[in-house]
Amino acid sequence: MLLFGDAVRGGLHGHAPSLTDLDANRDLKLQADFRSVYGEVLDDWMGFPSQAILGSRFQKLDLLSV
Repeated sequence: MLLFGDAVRGGLHGHAPSLTDLDANRDLKLQADFRSVYGEVLDDWMGFPSQAILGSRFQKLDLLSV
């Protein structure tokens, strides 16, 4: 995923994916659930309760500096 803007904490988050340790479909293993990123943007940047859209709370990844 790619985020950009003044409110985003710069740099890379997570680690480089392994090209040999793949999932059952031979795809890269995910490091972050998209709903965590989306929820953080909704809650912290847009000021909207993410639980109303996502139906649950997801772990924040500390991507924004707002």
